[in-house]
Amino acid sequence: CTGNLARGVAVDDAEGASTLVITGISANVEPASGVSGISFKRSAGDIVLDARTSSFTINAAAGADGILAQTAGGLVRLTSALGINGGDFGIRAITNRNVMLTNRGGLNNQVLGGILVDIDGRGGAATDIDIVNSGAITTVVGAGRFAAIELRSAGAGDTEIDNDGNLTITQGGGSSDTAQTGPHTYGIRFSGIG
Repeated sequence: CTGNLARGVAVDDAEGASTLVITGISANVEPASGVSGISFKRSAGDIVLDARTSSFTINAAAGADGILAQTAGGLVRLTSALGINGGDFGIRAITNRNVMLTNRGGLNNQVLGGILVDIDGRGGAATDIDIVNSGAITTVVGAGRFAAIELRSAGAGDTEIDNDGNLTITQGGGSSDTAQTGPHTYGIRFSGIG
């Protein structure tokens, strides 16, 4: 996809695609409330999503994510260099298989967290998670458990995170910290990793 993507991009099983490349964006992506900036969903099979560098950004509203990649029974390989402002999560990947996620764009003002990798363990297979982040992540969150980068997994497998980005979290308008602010706010959080 290229050009004016102001309303967002949504790809699902009906398109029959397993790869989505976003390049040459000519305007900010500003979808309606509740609509993700880029959404790539498949009921099964691998997903490859490549959102390339642009001077334009994704400006997401609450109730949706900047980028969402979701599949069952397939690998998620997601690379983004886009700046993302607002939304629930800047980038969210959901699958019951392996995830390789690389982010080079700045993620700002998400209300639930910057990056979430959610592995649904019902598939029964070991899952490997590899996250490389060099983008600055600045989240402003409410009460609850939130992180700049969060991994949720019920299965066994290898997990690797390489973070060179600045992680700043502000909880409920309070002070900010690169490691932890408040009792349930984290720079990087692991939940149920086997």
